[in-house]
Amino acid sequence: MRNAASLPPARPASAADYRRLALAGLFFAADLAIWHWSIKLTSVANATLLANFAPIFVALGGWLIYGQRVNLRFVAGMCTAVAGSILLVGDQLQPERRHLLGDALGLVAAIFYAIYILSIKRLRDDFSTPTIMAWSALASCMVLLPVTLLSGEALFPPSAAAGWFY
Repeated sequence: MRNAASLPPARPASAADYRRLALAGLFFAADLAIWHWSIKLTSVANATLLANFAPIFVALGGWLIYGQRVNLRFVAGMCTAVAGSILLVGDQLQPERRHLLGDALGLVAAIFYAIYILSIKRLRDDFSTPTIMAWSALASCMVLLPVTLLSGEALFPPSAAAGWFY
């Protein structure tokens, strides 16, 4: 555990700091937007399974960017987790030619989520968790609001009952 003297600063101090925090939020917004687009173009099972392959890309990015090595136990655990995920969703998977774009977007969403996780890892060296979450969430919201409006999706349910019980 760090002592108070070694804690990162609570706030960004420069325009570059704000850009780095916003970039993390943009990666997260891209993940969410692409994953939802994927759901529209393939089955929910396919989109969700493929989007949850992010840990594979985190491990690959950690190795390529940070030089982190993975051991055999990690690889075995990852293979077991992927196999388990496929077994859970197995009968709902629909690998069809017409779902190819949606399936590809599910993988792209996983890549963006992995980039988000890797960028958060780097930000944690310089900022507190609340600072990272606040600024990256603000950037995500600023991107996702226009995406939502342009896609024709509703921001609010048509009624309170529909919001709570539908």
